[in-house]
Amino acid sequence: MSYDKRERMAALEESDEVFNAKMQKSLDDARNGRVTPLDDAFAELKQRFA
Repeated sequence: MSYDKRERMAALEESDEVFNAKMQKSLDDARNGRVTPLDDAFAELKQRFA
């Protein structure tokens, strides 16, 4: 892997603690009904990137 690619990938790395906290928040949001309907999510992505 080239240095540039490693440098870019470093920004994507996170500790297990941070990852687990993000996953727990997502699970809590889903359990409490704080979700975006799939059709709405895809419509937003299409609008942003199409």
